[in-house]
Formats: sequence, C-alpha cells, structure tokens
Amino acid sequence: MTKVANSIPVRTDHIRVYETLPSPSREVFENSIPLTGQSDKSVPRLCLYEPNLKSVGTLDNTNAKGETTFSKTISSGFNFTSSQKIGGKVTFSVGVLFKIAGAEASIELSFTESWNTTETQTSTFKAPSGALVYLYQGIMSHRIINLNLDDTTYSWSDELSILDTNVIKTSSVPLLGPITNITNA
Repeated sequence: MTKVANSIPVRTDHIRVYETLPSPSREVFENSIPLTGQSDKSVPRLCLYEPNLKSVGTLDNTNAKGETTFSKTISSGFNFTSSQKIGGKVTFSVGVLFKIAGAEASIELSFTESWNTTETQTSTFKAPSGALVYLYQGIMSHRIINLNLDDTTYSWSDELSILDTNVIKTSSVPLLGPITNITNA
C-alpha cells in the first residue's frame, strides 16, 4: 500500500496503459479509468497494463487449389466479475501499441460507458491458395486500484481480469506458442 497525500486525487482526462502491473500509487490512480461504485470507504479506478496478443486461430490453406474465406465472431469488452462499471458520462481515449515477436498493431481506444458490455463482431479472413494465416486479437490486463479512505492508502483489488479489444492482427508467421488450426479440407 502507498500513502496518499492529504487530498483525494481529482478525476483526470487521460489514462495510461502500463507495460507491467505497477505498484499502487497516486500516479497510477490518477492515470486509471474512473469507475462507479464509490463507497464511504474507497474510491475505485481501473488500471490497464500488459497490452498483448492472443491467438484466435490459424487458417491453413496450404493444400488448397483456391482461395479460402473464413468468418469468426470475436468479442470485445471488459470481463468484470464484480458489478463495477466505467463511470457514467466519462470518455477517455488512449493510444495502445501491441508488440510481440517483432510484429506490431497499434490503435486508439476510446472508453465510454459502452465498454460496460461485451460486444461481438464477425470478421472475415481470406487466404489465397498455399497460404497459412495466423489470427490474433489484442488484449490487456486490468485490475482495480482503490483509494482507501479510512487509512488514505492505495491498494489493488484481488480481481485480475482481461480486456478483449477490437484489435485484430494477422501474420504469415506464428507470433505465439501453440495454435488452433482451422484447416481447409
């Protein structure tokens, strides 16, 4: 836990995505997303960290004589197990760079109350004859940082969760370990 200065930090208009989970502090609290659910004991915010990619499949068209098209439904949004929500009437945006194995995908994410629900979209991928295409989705870890009003300290909640973003990355080489094959028979 980190000791707080004499005042509660005010709401900020920016957020930061950290490379790894930082120690709880006033700076981390100020650079995190305001959440609903403030009580007389604590003020919660959502800290984003560890942008990464996860495999969502592989389209193996190496033995086919023609192009193959594949559609996949991909969900994006926060995975809260508690009743937390992004604070109402709050909009934040942040540039995020997803890097792994020399490949990069960058986007600007905007967070509004619409991020309180999981959304799905269907993406269509095409692979020409002889191609092998690896499919990835951008993810970020998130954890709730609390300003504890009783003892004026910052602490992490026990809940660790993942944000599935709407970032999709394709690659002709594998960027991660084990993969899920979707084979054109």
